[in-house]
Amino acid sequence: MSTEIHIVSCVVQTRPDRIDEIDAYIRERDLAEIHGRDARGRLVILIERERAADVLAAIDEIKNREGVIAVNLVYQHAEDARALEEPCHEPDAT
Repeated sequence: MSTEIHIVSCVVQTRPDRIDEIDAYIRERDLAEIHGRDARGRLVILIERERAADVLAAIDEIKNREGVIAVNLVYQHAEDARALEEPCHEPDAT
């Protein structure tokens, strides 16, 4: 049985006065990696899990946190974990 890896990126819109609290909560609970934020209350996050249900659970936990306005899915990809371990080969540009 192969293991899939699910990779999801989202933008989390928070109340600007709660962004530090939400950022800390996401990090402390290991819900996602945070890759960006701005003064308007937006966080760019990356979630990586073996099961799609676990990705949804992380999104739901963030979405239901007081101070979060919305969690918007930007990108989703699922692939066999073994394929992700193989080297990538770029096409010849000639």
